[in-house]
Amino acid sequence: KKFMQLLLPAFVVGAVYALTHDISVTSFLLDGAKYGYWFTFVLFEMYVIYYIVSALSGVNVKIRILMLALVSVVLLGCHKYGIYPAGLDNALCLGNLSYYFVFFACGYAAGVCKSLLCRLLLMWGGVALVLMLAIVSLRNVIPIPSLIVNMSCVCLVVYVVRGLYKDAPNIGGLSAIKRGLVFLGKYTLEIYFLHYFFLFPLPETIGRYFTEISMTSKSHSFPELVVVGGVVAVICMSCIIFSVVLKKIPYISLIAFGKPYKNEA
Repeated sequence: KKFMQLLLPAFVVGAVYALTHDISVTSFLLDGAKYGYWFTFVLFEMYVIYYIVSALSGVNVKIRILMLALVSVVLLGCHKYGIYPAGLDNALCLGNLSYYFVFFACGYAAGVCKSLLCRLLLMWGGVALVLMLAIVSLRNVIPIPSLIVNMSCVCLVVYVVRGLYKDAPNIGGLSAIKRGLVFLGKYTLEIYFLHYFFLFPLPETIGRYFTEISMTSKSHSFPELVVVGGVVAVICMSCIIFSVVLKKIPYISLIAFGKPYKNEA
């Protein structure tokens, strides 16, 4: 199921992207980032590791969590000390697997320990929130490992979205945002697989503005949000519309998006 959902579409759409951008399929497969298509490769590998660990740990969930934590440490250590052969590293996206598997392991542990986490959040949630905000705010002032900064960012986003979903019926306007997020959530794979085909160069003035920002390390958040947010919205809607059209072709829905065809009109 995971092969059909993640790996087959990555091969099919990635190969089409390579051929339409004058990239050989071999170069695409041996590229460490798969020209952007690394994510579903890595997610498939994460599931392979998880299923192997599940088979070895049996029904003992605590052993499974410890084994996933051990795998995370081993992967990070191998990547840090350059133990992977370069060719294998690129072909299997082992750098990204090493870095992101810890998120996968933490996600599994959080799901298993949900009741305990809820109790801890009631007791220490405010302190944890302030700590994560401090980590994200001070990342350029204090040398904090990027992994900790990124995990804090993920937790803060989850906290905000959770609050949005929880309070949407009671606050005017939020229910519309929630419906929009739910709609986008139904097409995440389609957007991921197609969005590289819809990337377009920004107008020269805007491009020069962003180049200037990157060179001076200054940021003007609202203009950036308007420009980038508008571009993202256009690309997302283009991907959704195009995917609905593509799915009308027999078998395309399955091999390109990992989903059986259903009428979405």
